[in-house]
Amino acid sequence: MTLIAIEEHWISPDLTAALKAMPRPDESLAFNEMGDHRERLEDLGEGRIAAMDAQGIDVSILALTPPGT
Repeated sequence: MTLIAIEEHWISPDLTAALKAMPRPDESLAFNEMGDHRERLEDLGEGRIAAMDAQGIDVSILALTPPGT
């Protein structure tokens, strides 16, 4: 059996910077700054894989975090 995680989110540092530079940054960005959220959202490598392994997840479906593009 394969365990698939859906609605997993990510964001790139470049997109975060562009969204923050807008005259009215999206309010949803505030969530990304709480605790270690941004670090985890930006991690598409070892940290994310380790978290998946710890939870027994085989495949993760990634979606760009709101506000998206």
